[in-house]
Amino acid sequence: MKIHQISGYIQQIYLAEYPDKLLLLDGASRADVGTILRYIRDD
Repeated sequence: MKIHQISGYIQQIYLAEYPDKLLLLDGASRADVGTILRYIRDD
């Protein structure tokens, strides 16, 4: 498992990466949805 830290609109967002899935540990805010999707798609 690897933990990713993403800078969000208000606070840090934590995303756990497993070999076959992702787990969003902090639901973030509505303004962060695009940021999270871009991170998953582009990184």
